[in-house]
Amino acid sequence: MSLWSNAIEQRFRHPSHAGPLDAPGLLSGRACANGLELSLDLAVEGGTIRQAAFRALGCPATIAVADWLAEQLAGVPLDRARDVNWPACEQALELPASRRSCLLLAQDALEAAIGGFHGARQSL
Repeated sequence: MSLWSNAIEQRFRHPSHAGPLDAPGLLSGRACANGLELSLDLAVEGGTIRQAAFRALGCPATIAVADWLAEQLAGVPLDRARDVNWPACEQALELPASRRSCLLLAQDALEAAIGGFHGARQSL
């Protein structure tokens, strides 16, 4: 029996959005906490996130949350990226309460990535 939900197991074993992005209009952010590390790349075109990808060092929940986040961000206007429905992530992944720190790590990586948007807004 696994310690993780099926949703976490699937995203951990087969992440769809893992790896770096190489695209014009790229925003990147990184967050670290408690031995976990998450880097998030956002390919932005016309003020909209066209693609998101991540690189992570951490537990299966960290990778699953990052993969879920990257999936949710595609097609979202950059100025709405902070409106991620984190409770939906927690529910979709059946995230254990003991792993809520993975959500905070993802929030921090997202904030680091889009925080640079304000300085780069004119070039996007």
